[in-house]
Amino acid sequence: QYSLTYPERSEFDLKPLDLSGLGSLTFRKPDPKRFRALMFAWQVLELGGTAGAVLVGANQQVAQAFLDSKISFNKIFDISTKVLHAHNVVKNPALDDIFAAYKWALTEANKWISQES
Repeated sequence: QYSLTYPERSEFDLKPLDLSGLGSLTFRKPDPKRFRALMFAWQVLELGGTAGAVLVGANQQVAQAFLDSKISFNKIFDISTKVLHAHNVVKNPALDDIFAAYKWALTEANKWISQES
C-alpha cells in the first residue's frame, strides 16, 4: 500500500492476512515459457559479476520508456535481454566495473529503445 501511495501515507482499512484461514497452499515450479522474466533473473544470478548491474540499468531505462509510452510493455523484457546479451560480463568486478556496467547498460538500452520508438 505504501508503494502505491508514496510519498504519502494513506489510511487503509484492511484486516491482517490470516494464512491459517486460507486452508492449504500449493507451490509448483514456475513455467519458464510463461514466466520468462523470472528465468531471466535466474540467468543473471548464474552469470554473476556485472550482469546484475546491467540488468538494473537496462530495466531502469526500459521501464521508464514504457511509462513514457515510448515502448510497449512486452518490450521491457525483450530489450533488457538484448542489453544483457550484448554485455561482456566481468566475473570478479571492482566497484568501478559495476558502475561502468550500469552506465553502459543505460546507454545500450537507450539505443534499443530509440529503435523501437
